Amino acid sequence: MKQIGLLRALALTRKANKMSNQERIALQQRRLKELIAYARKNSSYFSKLYKSIDKDCPLSEYPTTNKADMAKHFDEWFTDRSITRDIVDSFMSDLSNVGKKLNGKYLVYTTSGSTGTPCIVLYDDTTINVSSAIGVLRSFARKEDMRLFMQSGGKALALFADNGFYLGSGSGKYQLRKMPWKKGKMKALDVR
Repeated sequence: MKQIGLLRALALTRKANKMSNQERIALQQRRLKELIAYARKNSSYFSKLYKSIDKDCPLSEYPTTNKADMAKHFDEWFTDRSITRDIVDSFMSDLSNVGKKLNGKYLVYTTSGSTGTPCIVLYDDTTINVSSAIGVLRSFARKEDMRLFMQSGGKALALFADNGFYLGSGSGKYQLRKMPWKKGKMKALDVR
């Protein structure tokens, strides 16, 4: 898949926010087709699962997956063959790795498991950049909010579940590792 830097992600996200519903749906459909084609080509799990599905059929024709199936077939569905469940589990066994990249390539997160099965999610640089762009544009939807934030010193306090590979705490720790000068500007508190 193509790599997207943070500035490009900000520009694309801003552009998408200005699109009509019809334009946004067309963009979503194009990106979905690209994602499905990539999964078919690079994941043995999805290659088998989608084998009998015509590439131009609607999404509703594709078989569903769930977190339990994905966890069971982790080594088969992941598209980077250098990553295995054993490698991820070993990395996650050390909480000092929260906010660090696995193999220098992926931030590792887990969902809470509120549906009964926690899901392991890996973010590459493009995913980090796109999610950061969405977060920034949601946080500062109005220009005056950004201006007030900057005028007040640009400080932020966040409440997250900590002491695990959770998205909020892991993202915050990653940002502080990447930009240590933000230590005086960012603070995270454990909600528990």
